[in-house]
Amino acid sequence: MATELSPPSSTIRILHRKPARLHTLKLHTHTTQKAFMRWLLVNIALITNLISFLFITMLSFAVATQTFKYRLDPDNFVIPLVTSIADFGATLALITALRILNV
Repeated sequence: MATELSPPSSTIRILHRKPARLHTLKLHTHTTQKAFMRWLLVNIALITNLISFLFITMLSFAVATQTFKYRLDPDNFVIPLVTSIADFGATLALITALRILNV
């Protein structure tokens, strides 16, 4: 004996609810969307910061060792160079994070 396929349970709830309760269902959908957006923003920030941290740490170490090797003042070379390149690197990390999450 063949069984009928029933619609998903959420569809059944929508069909059998009174109009006053449909508002509650829409609120729940909105809450789910807000939770997803919060999750997405947290993951974008997390991935961006992980990539940036690794890039900036390696860059700072390389520049600091080279300035020490050539006996240059790190305050005059390391800080300006690392901050300007880190800004560009953080932008690239943000673009990479957006591509990883398909946003």
